[in-house]
Amino acid sequence: MTKARGELMELKEWFAMRRKQKEDEARSSIPTGPIQRIKTAWTSCPGCQSALYTRDLLNQAKVCGKCSYQFTQDDLRDLVDET
Repeated sequence: MTKARGELMELKEWFAMRRKQKEDEARSSIPTGPIQRIKTAWTSCPGCQSALYTRDLLNQAKVCGKCSYQFTQDDLRDLVDET
């Protein structure tokens, strides 16, 4: 019976370790750069004319998820407030 109790403690420790790792990963994924203020919520893609949510577009490396159009810095200049 002692062995079962020992195994249970190891399992608890494993879960505690995994929880701590996930919390550390979540903290490290928080952006440390300047916060961008988005001026418009929606952006029209010049490639396929679909409406894209601007925040998703910025999170997807400035590429349209439907037609793979690569937005340039000039395309996005008016969408983000640099101040």
